[in-house]
Amino acid sequence: MAFKRWFGGGDPSGSTDTQELSAEDLIVLERYEEAEKLLLAELKKKPGGLRTRLKLAEVYESSEQRDKAVHEFVALADLYSADGFHDKSKAILSRALRLRPLDENLQRRLDHYQRAKKLDHSRVIATQGLVASHGETEIAVVLKQHWDKITNSSLVKSLPNDQLKRLFSVMRMIKGETGKLLALRDSRDARLFLVLQGTVEALYGRSKGQLTSLRTFSAGDILGEGSLLEHRPWPATYRIAEPAILFFLELEGLEKALIGNPDPRALLTALREQGHDRALAEMVAKLEKD
Repeated sequence: MAFKRWFGGGDPSGSTDTQELSAEDLIVLERYEEAEKLLLAELKKKPGGLRTRLKLAEVYESSEQRDKAVHEFVALADLYSADGFHDKSKAILSRALRLRPLDENLQRRLDHYQRAKKLDHSRVIATQGLVASHGETEIAVVLKQHWDKITNSSLVKSLPNDQLKRLFSVMRMIKGETGKLLALRDSRDARLFLVLQGTVEALYGRSKGQLTSLRTFSAGDILGEGSLLEHRPWPATYRIAEPAILFFLELEGLEKALIGNPDPRALLTALREQGHDRALAEMVAKLEKD
């Protein structure tokens, strides 16, 4: 063992060969510069070495190189967060905050990890709703795969987990290639769409001739809230512009989500919040006047 070489045994001259010492040995001896070189060499060979990066951050912390220590702690916390270990990332980032307690960027990053943890939990709850309704079928797998794309949606941000579970348990899925029509202007199909992937465009034309694209929608956007919730005709024609995956909600599913719901207004408000139908109706009304 290294300690035998230091305090007895081994070379009677008492010399120590740095090459035989581990990074941990060097840290114990407070030979931080040598430990740093050894750890950097290890990271060059294995850039994803989490334990090595933590040791390097601790070397910088112990040798009072605060900026370098903070940089390594942050990098390590990001790696853990990316793998879904949000509590671990928060614990590591707290060490950086102890070195820079007034750093607002670090505090914002910590808040980001907390939000990521909440959204990850929401994904689990929403998927549970789908599984309870549909079983372990493709729709549940698709939600897991594309959840990150809809986390910035007002729907996911505003609804508590119990409401998300209710909503996703009654939703169904549709896939479509470019050109597939989802709804025709002035039709009264009572259906609401949530875009998970791809692009949908809203089209307008005074006749059955050429249509003009008014607006495009992507992951996280809700379309058809006016049709489903307020029984209004669709304000424009909606067509898939790029291959898309959408979840949709019909009247029967909405009724199931509202029965026994302790706060039905919260669910309805979240579905209305984006207001895309209303904005398009106003846009079309202006075009009609011209």
